[in-house]
Amino acid sequence: MENSPYVYKSPNNQRIHGWLLFFLITVGIGILVNIALSITSFNIEDYNWTESHLFTFILASLDILFTIGIVGFGIFMIYSFVKRNSNAPIYGIIYCCLLLYSTCIQLFVALIDDETDIIAGNEVKIARNFIWSIIWILYFIMSDQVQMLFPKENRKLPNSVLLITAAIVLCPFSVFFASIYIAAGM
Repeated sequence: MENSPYVYKSPNNQRIHGWLLFFLITVGIGILVNIALSITSFNIEDYNWTESHLFTFILASLDILFTIGIVGFGIFMIYSFVKRNSNAPIYGIIYCCLLLYSTCIQLFVALIDDETDIIAGNEVKIARNFIWSIIWILYFIMSDQVQMLFPKENRKLPNSVLLITAAIVLCPFSVFFASIYIAAGM
């Protein structure tokens, strides 16, 4: 991908600093926390919605794939910034959108399960996720530093990134449609 005519690499003597560096550090810490929480809080019983062990396995697998997808994309995004890939700001926006999407999925599942206590205990976290993502999306669009390091005219989103993003987004939809299918069969 680095030999692609659509990838412009800014000079390495321009360092990433300030808010952009803060963003990359917080994402890195967030990835580590996400991995730790996913491992420590995983409980197969959370996916045991029916008597079908296969369905339980499919639900758990898709949830794990969704988490791995977001974590993997976050690592790829940080790597792209460090390597000064011209598309790094686009990847940053996609990452923030994936986090917004993840928060919406969590809200949707809590509402379907009528688990209003989950929402009631996490209003601050939910609001923080929305505000954090919106602020950083605006930052990537409007920042002078981002424009200087990664000029807009040199950005082009590769199809492979679109396919990876689509796969991450479709994981929760697969769970939703599988649960409808199982519920209809019961």
